[in-house]
Amino acid sequence: MSKKRGSILTCILGCTLLISLNGCGSAVAPTGNEASVTVGTAVAEVNDIDKYVTYSGRVRGSNEVTILPKISSRVTTIHLRAGDSVSAGQVIATLDSSDLEAAMAQTRAALISAQSSQASNQIRIDSAERNYERMRSLYESGAISSQALESARDELNALRSGSVSANYAQIEASARSLEQQLQNCQITSPISGIVGWIDLSVGQTVNPQAPVAIINPGADLEVELMITESDISYLSAGQSVEVSIKAIDLSKIAATIKSVSSVADQLSRNYPVLVALENPDGMIKSGMFSEIRLSTLHKSGVVCVPLSAVIPQEGDSVVFLVNAENRAEKVSVKTGVNDGLNIEITQGLQSGQSVVTSGNTLVQNGSLLKLPDGGNEQ
Repeated sequence: MSKKRGSILTCILGCTLLISLNGCGSAVAPTGNEASVTVGTAVAEVNDIDKYVTYSGRVRGSNEVTILPKISSRVTTIHLRAGDSVSAGQVIATLDSSDLEAAMAQTRAALISAQSSQASNQIRIDSAERNYERMRSLYESGAISSQALESARDELNALRSGSVSANYAQIEASARSLEQQLQNCQITSPISGIVGWIDLSVGQTVNPQAPVAIINPGADLEVELMITESDISYLSAGQSVEVSIKAIDLSKIAATIKSVSSVADQLSRNYPVLVALENPDGMIKSGMFSEIRLSTLHKSGVVCVPLSAVIPQEGDSVVFLVNAENRAEKVSVKTGVNDGLNIEITQGLQSGQSVVTSGNTLVQNGSLLKLPDGGNEQ
């Protein structure tokens, strides 16, 4: 029994010695066989940083005009296509006017008849006036009764009532209305420019509620954004912004805020903002979808690290420092503004400290780090 106890004691002592050598819950002691983790690093630096928000909108021509037909009718001729130059007053499309022309012919005939009636009525008025004057002279001489004089006066007043003239004026107004409708059968451009978009086909029936064309007065482009009340106070006219358009694979297009509305839209309660785009090569077209990055907060002289350096662990934000022995040192940090690439560190780091930016999800406190260039930070 004593030999068995001695063997057990020896085994326990050996295990205890092995544990003490390897350590329990502490940093791993360096050995020739210890595995290292390959990581990328960066240096915490003092920089300026902005907070950005992204809004989207459709590109349109600056001061472009949307054309609506003024009457509902069938398209008979299309004179222009998208991309054509157009002058102010030039006809874009012609609508069917046959019914209006027939109505106009009838109205003109009625107007001629009304003119004739008006002329005849004037002759009768002149005759009634002369008759009344004669009757008044006779009445004053006692030759006729007062009833005869009153009858002559009533006849004159009836002719002077204006009913014939009113009928003429009504027909004349109808003729002017039909003339205007006939003119509206010609869909014209109110400005000179380029036909940016046209949605017409021969035989199609248009109506005043549906746009048929858009005219761009020039090459200048803009985007209208609807900005929330939480962001609008950070924006001002003349401020530079970044625009990206995926349709033509363009990012960071130079743009400037053209105007900022001081009154919210009644329906959305957001504020309209116009952004002017530069388009020197003419690649950007009206109607393209764009995304605009706007700076809503700027901080100067703050400690920043790449956004990838900060990882969440157990409800905390953590950064792994690179110490003098190329080992990871876990540090809890407080963060502030981030711009999508870099993040502000308000507490826990100092400028000049090296931090792990890639491979940090595989790193633990005390892990041996292998830097890509053999030891210098990247």
